Amino acid sequence: MAPFDLSSELSAVIVAAGLLFGLVGYLITNVAPAGLMVPGCVVLAALEDLASLITITSVTIVTVGLMKVLQRITILYGKRLFAVTMLVSSSLSLGAFLALHLRYPFLFGGDTLSFLVPGLMSFQLVRPRALQTLAATALVTCGTGAVALAVISL
Repeated sequence: MAPFDLSSELSAVIVAAGLLFGLVGYLITNVAPAGLMVPGCVVLAALEDLASLITITSVTIVTVGLMKVLQRITILYGKRLFAVTMLVSSSLSLGAFLALHLRYPFLFGGDTLSFLVPGLMSFQLVRPRALQTLAATALVTCGTGAVALAVISL
């Protein structure tokens, strides 16, 4: 069972807060979180279903590893890097879903964003400044989570 039952309006507020914090953080530090949509979506995954967050994290880690290997084999940068990263991540997410969903249905959230977020995160993490990106993502996600919990407690 989900720890919090979030309405679609509250979910939109959480994603918007993540976008706002991510944009402000980027303007101040010039380091973007791993995709501006990611912090809000990560908070939603953590609030709705922690197992889904674990799946998102696992797919992201595997995608980053595969992309590092692919970057050594072929020339990937810019839009091509983004497209291949999203394709690899979506394929991994879909493969994991098809292989594990019947046996472990709790590992997967019911939304499309849980299939896209690993790709957005991976795209930023295979580029230079990955540690700074991780730090910015963690900071923005924590801020978004604090706002989400404050709004939920109202």
